[in-house]
Amino acid sequence: MPNVTRGGSSAGLMMYLFGKGDANEHTDQHVIAGDAGTVARFGGEYLDRDGRYDLANHLDAPMLLWEREVVVPDRRWDPEKEEHVRVGEKPAHVWHCSLSLRAEEGQLTDEQWSTIANEFVSELGFSTDDPNEAGCRWVAVRHGLSKRGNDHIHIAVNLVREDGTIASTHKDFARAQSVAGRLEERHGLAVTAGRQRSSEALAGASKAESARVDAGQRRHADRDELRRRLRSAAAHASNEREFIEGARDLRVLVRPRFAKGGTSEVVGYSAALTPAFVDGKRGEPVWFSGAKLDSNLSLGQLRARWPNNDQAAAVPAWKERGRAARTGAWDTPQRASAPAVPPAMAARLAVLGTSGAKVGRYAATELSGAFASASLYFEKNTHGPLANASSVFAKAAAMPKWRADKPDAKPGARSRMAADSVYAVRLAMRAGGPSSSTGWRAVMRQAGRSSKLMASQLQQAGNTRMATEILGSVKAALSQFEKLSGETVGDLEQSTETETQTPRAPRRTPGVGRDNGVER
Repeated sequence: MPNVTRGGSSAGLMMYLFGKGDANEHTDQHVIAGDAGTVARFGGEYLDRDGRYDLANHLDAPMLLWEREVVVPDRRWDPEKEEHVRVGEKPAHVWHCSLSLRAEEGQLTDEQWSTIANEFVSELGFSTDDPNEAGCRWVAVRHGLSKRGNDHIHIAVNLVREDGTIASTHKDFARAQSVAGRLEERHGLAVTAGRQRSSEALAGASKAESARVDAGQRRHADRDELRRRLRSAAAHASNEREFIEGARDLRVLVRPRFAKGGTSEVVGYSAALTPAFVDGKRGEPVWFSGAKLDSNLSLGQLRARWPNNDQAAAVPAWKERGRAARTGAWDTPQRASAPAVPPAMAARLAVLGTSGAKVGRYAATELSGAFASASLYFEKNTHGPLANASSVFAKAAAMPKWRADKPDAKPGARSRMAADSVYAVRLAMRAGGPSSSTGWRAVMRQAGRSSKLMASQLQQAGNTRMATEILGSVKAALSQFEKLSGETVGDLEQSTETETQTPRAPRRTPGVGRDNGVER
């Protein structure tokens, strides 16, 4: 799992890599790979303070010799324009990437990591075996397991080659993901699901988010909780304005991004959890672009889910939310309330799960929203199997290489798939009955059927890995639902037309309490 960053200080990075770490987790720090000159001077060594400066100077030598600069735009948030604006440039000659294994995969040897590092750097074009071509100076450092038990290494590359030319970083993140996928296959490592389109894979928590969780300020990483809440808001909304209101009810701050030249057209948005009080002071919101949280939460994808959406009618609501975010006059409720199952959700899932129906990105998006809503309603403050199923379907919805859903991709397909049928209407009426728990059972049964159909189509398309992940996550999610609701989902192959049940009261009171460090 590669994590790519850019920086302007080789010395600063070396001090961190050979230091004690943020939580004293760095142990046995040493160089395991690098270009020939780096390995000859520093290979296998733990470096003291002077040694770290020596290594940094060694990496920077071609850049200093040729007097080359590598910079990237320096952008800052402008509260007046409500967008990031360029304020200058900043040095970015240090290309840094960490390669990490899943904790359950155990540890590799230094020799195995050295081979992986050399292949990784070579396939990205930073090093070469051709004596007539110049490569970059680089180093790979290993310093033990992360705080979460992941075996990993760090790779640092100076982007100025030995001949003074600058290495290309064009689409480096996507290329790093692609190379990592090949290395996983080549070395028999667990293949990361969702790598088919790295730009739409779900990004992991940042160091700052993880630190807040470790300090007890948050129950979960901000972006994970935002995804759960926004997916639920989208699943319960039938238009843009309802989505904005639903996000507010779930204590999510949103602010619009307007088209350049005016404030009459919203082209995107950012979201943040309502900040908690820390040491008696209200914190600052941490903002995330909806599209970067989850490609299916981009404003364009959300609008595609609402065939009768009136964008102009939502502009006043966007402006109101934007003013509240800009001035700090947050008016979200003190307690986030998990909405009960809406009849429309069961109706849509009923159509998706009908025998012979084509399921694809639209279905995966609907299922992701349904499981996110169920997680908020039943798991409350915990990200359990229901929340995990939501994330699995979000990954499935971001897989463009799976083309079993071609009819779903056509204009109007969403409307047709969401159209009422006699069966769907009967199910919707049942879901809207006096027992919320019974309504959720109808949704879970339909989710299970749709999941089986989707997994079958994925299997036929050759994506066995995602099919297996879907079935496993849904099985765990349905078991969790039965445990928390007191309802029995039963045999998913049996038609709900034969259902006869006496509603049982839920075992737990619905609603979301103190979640992710957010106040009630």
